[in-house]
Amino acid sequence: MTSMSSANSMSTIQCYQSNIVVDFEWTGTPKETWRNGLRQEIIEVGAVKVFPDGAVVDTFARLVCPEIATAIDPCVRKLTGIQDCDVCEAAPFSQVMEEFFTWIGQGPVRMVAWSDNDQRQFEKECRAKGVEVPSRLRRWMDLQAVYPRVMGINYKRHLSLEDAAGWYGIEVDSASAHRALYDARVTSEFLVELLTGGFEEHRLAMQQAMGRLGSHSCTTNIGSACSALAELRARLEAAA
Repeated sequence: MTSMSSANSMSTIQCYQSNIVVDFEWTGTPKETWRNGLRQEIIEVGAVKVFPDGAVVDTFARLVCPEIATAIDPCVRKLTGIQDCDVCEAAPFSQVMEEFFTWIGQGPVRMVAWSDNDQRQFEKECRAKGVEVPSRLRRWMDLQAVYPRVMGINYKRHLSLEDAAGWYGIEVDSASAHRALYDARVTSEFLVELLTGGFEEHRLAMQQAMGRLGSHSCTTNIGSACSALAELRARLEAAA
């Protein structure tokens, strides 16, 4: 049976026409421009549209040409594989946002992301570049905050998407990770499990594993300190 808090979460989500799972990749801007309040610029948008019943119905992916940054940070190029030449002929932020808003469609939606960093960057960049955000896009869910609570664990750090996927038995392709659409797809897998109630079995198994540790708290990486959870991960991956 679904717990009260989980039921409330799902009923809240289902009052929306669709859920837009989004991920942004961004690069830093020159320090001399920071006085304008925009220290990063989005260079890629990836999103997955999920209906309230958990059906994944569409995806969106666009590169974005930065207007302030003169080049993509070397660390961002290494992490994402996105090069200067990839974005130089892409559309600017305002045009990509216009396409994005059109793709989302009308009606009430909930924006969903892994961590609230995406929401903060999106809202800050829209303000800085004069992009009006439709009122239907102002409700967000931070799955990074929701996941430990739904799974019944007390995690003391910000849980990375890769670690959460590992706990859940979702295989992450390291070569594809840190691209916007790929990360949005992985995040959407968690949302689908929440919408359909599929997380319940995993939550029970995780709580049992944590119980064997004598605690519901895990403060470090699953593989290095939480052997019971590492065993759970291996079992879930084998069953997938």
